[in-house]
Amino acid sequence: MKKHYTTKEKLLEICKECAKEKGINGFGMRDVAHASGLALGTIYNYFTDKETMIIETLLSIWKDFISCITNTESFHDYLERIINIVDDIESTYPNFINNHPRHITDSKIDKAKELMTKELQGIKEQIISVLNQDKMIRSNVFNSILTKENLARFTIKNILSAKTKEDKELLLQIVKCAIY
Repeated sequence: MKKHYTTKEKLLEICKECAKEKGINGFGMRDVAHASGLALGTIYNYFTDKETMIIETLLSIWKDFISCITNTESFHDYLERIINIVDDIESTYPNFINNHPRHITDSKIDKAKELMTKELQGIKEQIISVLNQDKMIRSNVFNSILTKENLARFTIKNILSAKTKEDKELLLQIVKCAIY
């Protein structure tokens, strides 16, 4: 007999399992209903439509990602941790970084971007905190162009767009040479 899940958090866990199996855009409301043992109509009580379900699943995955990042006193070590976690997400949810916004319609893309921006803001704040703690950074590195906020935004953008291990290693070397 299947367990019945009645909280949104538990349904989001099922959504993430479906995303692991079928890809972030490959599962639907019926898959979640089947996996949870709930009627399809019940799933609609939690998610108004597939896009909302996908957006909330993405957000849940990002929150899991952010919660795995632990602070360190070295900015370089911190970036390595972020890169490893992004790699873990990509291996768990294939093509997650590149494919997840593709099937969100224009009517919901603004909301999805707003939620994503909020989550990425948390990472940016963590990065700035680590930059403030890292005693090995040269004292004259930051200026009006290379601010801690700009470096945080740059590193996030490049980690998420890096396609290969070599690209990620190059980013680490560039940052290391630029600030230490």
